[in-house]
Amino acid sequence: MNVVKSIAHWGEERGITEKDFDTNGYISNIVEELGELKESTMHGHWQGQVDALADIIVFSIVDLMKLQAKPHKVLQECLKEISSRTGAWSDEAEKWLKDTSPEAKAKWYTADYSNCRR
Repeated sequence: MNVVKSIAHWGEERGITEKDFDTNGYISNIVEELGELKESTMHGHWQGQVDALADIIVFSIVDLMKLQAKPHKVLQECLKEISSRTGAWSDEAEKWLKDTSPEAKAKWYTADYSNCRR
């Protein structure tokens, strides 16, 4: 079983995924983890940074389940979409900037999450 499915199974075993999705609860959890990420970064604590990012992933996978989505399928669709884009890393913007030319956009895949329901 892959790690995404294992995390989903973990949430199911504990009854977490059967709860209603709560946007405010999700945002609160993510903001708390972002605070931990910032604190760890300021103190140069690599393990704390990794832990905060991992917790964000777990919250997201479990909350996808609350939305009745199959996280592994959602991520596969997302990967197909982002893989269809071209562009380059920008040191100035500190992120990947996608090529938005008409030629590039013509090759973009739009994720279809309709087959990702559980």
